[in-house]
Amino acid sequence: MIIELNNPLFKQALPILKQIESHGYEAYFVGGSVRDYLLELEIHDIDIATSATPEEVKEIFPVTIDVGIEHGTVIVRYKGESYEITTFRVEGKYSDFRRPDTVDFVRNLEEDTLRRDFTINALAIDKEGQVYDYHGGIADLNKALIRAVGNPKERFNEDALRMLRAIRFASQLGFEIDSKTMEAIKELAPLIEKIAMERILIEFTKFLKGKFFTTQSHTLVSSQLYQYLPFPKTLNIDDLVIRLNNDFKPFEDNNIEKSDVLVWGNLLFHLGQIYEQDDRQLMRQWKQSNETTQQSIVFKELRKMSIDDILEPMNLYRYDTKILKLIEKFYLIHGFLTTPLITEKINQLPIQSRQEMQMNGQQLMTLLEMDRGGPILGQLLGEIEEEIVNSRLANNYHDIKKYVQLKTL
Repeated sequence: MIIELNNPLFKQALPILKQIESHGYEAYFVGGSVRDYLLELEIHDIDIATSATPEEVKEIFPVTIDVGIEHGTVIVRYKGESYEITTFRVEGKYSDFRRPDTVDFVRNLEEDTLRRDFTINALAIDKEGQVYDYHGGIADLNKALIRAVGNPKERFNEDALRMLRAIRFASQLGFEIDSKTMEAIKELAPLIEKIAMERILIEFTKFLKGKFFTTQSHTLVSSQLYQYLPFPKTLNIDDLVIRLNNDFKPFEDNNIEKSDVLVWGNLLFHLGQIYEQDDRQLMRQWKQSNETTQQSIVFKELRKMSIDDILEPMNLYRYDTKILKLIEKFYLIHGFLTTPLITEKINQLPIQSRQEMQMNGQQLMTLLEMDRGGPILGQLLGEIEEEIVNSRLANNYHDIKKYVQLKTL
């Protein structure tokens, strides 16, 4: 099968393949970019596999970066872009269920593809557009099927994260998981606990954000993987999945991307409806970032409010504008709002921050003849701020001065 390499990213990287081949080695585009190109999806990072060893690659190109050279990977810098180039290899035992203990370089593409996770990710294309498919990957693309390369138990014992990647790809692509592959995941699901939570978080977030989450969310249940993730031990997974499906379906129906905060904020909201939980502790268990944790908790708090409560001036003023607009987007897509009312009300606030107040702390200290600040000063500034936000006090120095004088009589 020969295809035309008319994607700009492939065209830009073609000289790298030609340069490697000009030195007597083989080189191919491999992995996700090939899969997505054949599916007519947007492609992102270009990965290249070659028969050249890392040292041979470094001799060919003037600018390289050693990032995983012990595993055969070198980054080549070309025309301002970075390309990961990995030597064909076979891998030894996986003691930690994540990375091979040993790597041996080989000169054969087919032998290299044996170590890849799924058939749809084991495809390669050469510089002429010739597709190399040793494991039925194109047939699986046509059948919308995720199937492990070779023996699925061996693939998952090598790298247990691949089990979570299977349901992630199902959610992203709308594919079903091959029955033998799914049986192996069910059997080996406990191995997911061997994987670093940071890696699990990345895959699970992509699973939640997938364009086909609502049609493939059942894979989280049927795989049994949820039992080994940081959820409450008494979790009713079927109920949680139904709730998330209801949240996410309008986004998927309208081809609207879901953000990290949207998916995690809704997850926290529904868990909070069922369980008494410490949200921050839960997010720490997932190794979630402080920023996403904070924003997700704010999203949950806002979702618990009525629209009228959210529209209270001090709520619009105090809460993160970015998250207020995200909850507005959620309500608009679900039909709970017909116009961007939250955004409109935010724009109508007399001030957007304390810095916009026409009297600052130093001016207030001068007015009160204070030598230093203290709790009284902070309290008074807070009262002034609230009066201005609620439109009970005009934001000008003269009116604020009168208000302070009346307060301190």
